[in-house]
Amino acid sequence: MVQATITNENLASAIPNYDLLKLDGVPHLWNINWIDIGETQTSISGWSLPHGGLVDNSCLMVNGVLFPIVRDIAPAQVYVGLYPWHPNAAYSGFTLQIPHKKLDLRKAIEVRFESVALSNQDRLDSYNLSILVDDLKFKIPDAEIAARIGVGESLHYTMFGRGIYHAFQDALRIETGKGFEGAENIVDWGSGSGRVARHVTRELKPDQNFAGFDIDAPAVAWSNKNIGNYFSVCELQPPLNIAANSVDVVFAYSVFTHLSEEAFHIWLAELSRVMKSGGTVLFTVLSDFAMVSLMPNFPRANHQRYFVRGIYDDSANKQLETIGVGGDVYRNTWVKRTFIKDALARVGLEMSSYVSPAHFYQDLVVARKK
Repeated sequence: MVQATITNENLASAIPNYDLLKLDGVPHLWNINWIDIGETQTSISGWSLPHGGLVDNSCLMVNGVLFPIVRDIAPAQVYVGLYPWHPNAAYSGFTLQIPHKKLDLRKAIEVRFESVALSNQDRLDSYNLSILVDDLKFKIPDAEIAARIGVGESLHYTMFGRGIYHAFQDALRIETGKGFEGAENIVDWGSGSGRVARHVTRELKPDQNFAGFDIDAPAVAWSNKNIGNYFSVCELQPPLNIAANSVDVVFAYSVFTHLSEEAFHIWLAELSRVMKSGGTVLFTVLSDFAMVSLMPNFPRANHQRYFVRGIYDDSANKQLETIGVGGDVYRNTWVKRTFIKDALARVGLEMSSYVSPAHFYQDLVVARKK
């Protein structure tokens, strides 16, 4: 075990091709893999890159209460393979026991988690995770449908859906002073099987309208049956079946992360078309944080191309081939902030804030229609 500290100053030596990337701070990734609310205590296990490279520098905040974590003694090479630039990635695994006398999660409606550094002078870019206690028993879509969004396990399906919902809701409140409850017409573009939409629709008031769109017909059918009759199948190309200048809020999770440069511009124009003047669009992207998280050993020539063009859209993704969408259409796409700003301006939108990261390695763009 090497007690090496990662700081903003030494990131350049820790991360390959760092000079071609733009990071706001030290990257930090983590996850929860198991939760058991028992008779006397809650048991949690997961992984968290040691904050700042220091193994004993991490704890987990659960519903506002701080708890030290216990690191796995045996090193796990899987994390070394994923994050080779981190000096102590092998010691990412952790467990945590929370006695009910300290925090009784049996009485909680929702559990919110935050991975926190005990002491570090440098900013650590991270995100929060959240789950409704009732969702620990939620029956997710069948494996084939769930797997098409890359999450086929119940805890992660429900926890990620709730966490993404909070990321959108929090950003919307900061931007407009109100969350989804303040919007008359809401659209979820790329709704999949509704893992985020189910949290929006459960709070809808009688005077609000919601519509979800996705290319995956089985996922749309599951959503209509299990969430509500809000969802429609859309095509790979615009238009959406929505009137122009009619929508207050559009949100899209992990859609622009998979579009070609041409499709990126086409669909951004379509979202602008349906937005009211002053309306808000929120969408996630893969950017420099994702490059460090997912492609740290990308050849320098690829990073250089990404740096110059502002977009890298040449990584095939075969995840949707079961519904007839091949890797030539659906791919992994990274975009620079400068590219995003220019693309927004082309269609009458303006970036008002940028959250990095918003959920795992995905950043969140918040834009308004002029």
